[in-house]
Formats: sequence, C-alpha cells, structure tokens
Amino acid sequence: MSILRGDQAGEHYKQAKRYGNPRKRGFDLALAIEHLKEAVRLRPDNARYQFELGKAYLLTPELAIIYGVDVPFKLTESAGLAVSRLRDATRLKPRHSDAYYHLSVAYMDLGERGKAAEAMTTLALIRNNLRSLINPASGAERLWGQTVLRQLAIGDSDPDKRDEVRRHLEEAVSHRDNGEHHQAKKELNKAVGFLYDRGWGWLYQQMCELGEG
Repeated sequence: MSILRGDQAGEHYKQAKRYGNPRKRGFDLALAIEHLKEAVRLRPDNARYQFELGKAYLLTPELAIIYGVDVPFKLTESAGLAVSRLRDATRLKPRHSDAYYHLSVAYMDLGERGKAAEAMTTLALIRNNLRSLINPASGAERLWGQTVLRQLAIGDSDPDKRDEVRRHLEEAVSHRDNGEHHQAKKELNKAVGFLYDRGWGWLYQQMCELGEG
C-alpha cells in the first residue's frame, strides 16, 4: 500500500464523517456512504473503514425515518449490505466489539437469530462479562443490546402491538416531513419501545417501507 493511497483513504473517511453527521448542515448520507466506499476501495485492509461503512448501511432505515435520505439502494438491502462489511471488519480485527454488536443487530433485522446469538456471544466474550453487554455506556446501545437479548429469548412479534407501532412510525415520518427531526426521533423510539420484547424483523421491514416514502 502506498502512502498516497493511505492519505487519500483518510481524506475520504474524513469527508464521510462530515457528511454522515445528521446534526450538521450539509448532512448527506448517500455522499457519506460514497466516501466510505472509496476509503474501503483504497484501504480494504482497514477495519475502521469497513466498520463505519457497515454501520452507515445499518443505520440507513432509521435515518430515513427521522431525516429522510436519498440513497442508491433499497432500504430493505441495508441490513445485508451491513453484514458484508461488518463481517469484513471482524475478520480484519477479531476483537472488534463494536462490529460484533452492530453485526448482531443486522442479523436480527434479517431474522437470522442464530447468527445474531453467535455475534452476541462473541461480543460478551470480548467484553469479558455479560453486564458490559446489557449495560454499556451508551443509552442507545443499552436499549438495543437488551432488545436483542429479549428477542433471542422470546421470539416473534406480538400482533396486538403492531398497529400502535405502525402509528408511531407514521407519526415519525410526518414529523420528519415537517422538519421536526427531534420529534421524529422520539416517535421512532416509542415504536422501538413497544416492540421491546419482540418483533425486531417486522419493525425493520416497517421502517424500510415507510422510509422509502
């Protein structure tokens, strides 16, 4: 690898972080993903670039609900695209705990619970105790980590909650269209809360459907 290629990859990564932050002006997820893809092309051996690209793919449906995005792939493809990159990240860095965490989420989105359980087990071994998995520093990770564990233990979604979840997702999209992104995020969190115990794959499909609108 030449120093020039490494410098170019680093610049693309820097631009990706700039455009991929929804809290900043100029947020453009498609452009951020293109920069990450270029960074990976230049440095396919870099676990950080592989991970960040996988994470961007994984978060696309959620960002579509909250902010609206225009990406060159279907939202239903996002979890599969994420898995490919996150697996590369774990191959390059076998103790990449964040990659295993996001990989478990991607597998749950795809309904592949056995593989999600494997990723969670590896994550627990890496972090060396289950408490760090259930109660990580990030509140968002804590919610999703607990949800993955409950999903693996319980199973399919509760049909009685689906109408309520769908309502919160539709309200999130309505707030998004009005530029009320904070409220959109609150409604999305409510939807996740209703399916705290079950319904992960179904929720992912609903987010993809409404996010495409």
